[in-house]
Order: sequence, then C-alpha cells, then structure tokens
Amino acid sequence: MLKIRVKDIPPEGKDRLLGLDGAWFVETMGDGDGTWAAAEGEVPVNLSRTGPEVLARGEVRSRFAGPCARCLEAATINLRAPFATTFVPLGAGGAS
Repeated sequence: MLKIRVKDIPPEGKDRLLGLDGAWFVETMGDGDGTWAAAEGEVPVNLSRTGPEVLARGEVRSRFAGPCARCLEAATINLRAPFATTFVPLGAGGAS
C-alpha cells in the first residue's frame, strides 16, 4: 500500500514505482484456479497536487499465466492499463 502525506508532494509532483506480487493479486482477485499466485506487476505513478486534492496518474503493468480460453493451452498475458484518479479529502467538495 502506498502512503504519502499530501504536504510531502512537491509542486513539481512525485514519481513512485509500486511492485505487485502474487500475494497482492491473490488478495485482490481471489485465486480459485491458481491463475494469480504467480502473477507479477508494477505500477509507475505520478502524484501531483492542486490545493488539498491529489491527482494520481500512471499505468498498471502486469504479467500472468493461465489457460487460453480457446484451446486451453498455457498462455502468458501481458496487461497494460493506464489510469488517472483524483483523491479528495473527506469533507471537501461534497465528498463523504
């Protein structure tokens, strides 16, 4: 889990690299068929602030193996998913 105090984010922003291991995938996705136990990934993220709000922009990059849905042979899947989200403190802008 990433924890950074808002006041520690400089005006130019802050870059971080988060690692994702099999345990994170199992906890997040469940692992009924064993697909996620060997998964790995990383999340490069840039944090910037505008007043009390924090904008997080990055990309989830992951690699995992599982059976092909068509032929059931082993397949390796590379996933890249960009994201952007704004975090707003409780009580600001109608957040609850």
